[in-house]
Amino acid sequence: PMTDKPRVFIYARYSSDMQNPMSVRDQIDQCERFAGKKGWRVLERFEDSAMSGASDQRPGFQAMREAIA
Repeated sequence: PMTDKPRVFIYARYSSDMQNPMSVRDQIDQCERFAGKKGWRVLERFEDSAMSGASDQRPGFQAMREAIA
């Protein structure tokens, strides 16, 4: 049944204004394909654009943490 599938979130980020914003969409697309192959159910997608991974104070990342909690 559908409820037996692992439930996952997708989080994508790129770090600087010099990178292509499409990279976030590409990351999400790749993750969705991977989840589909594994039979996982994607509950939600989160993203942060042009934000360093050095800090966890990113809006998309924080929203994902809240959703997990």
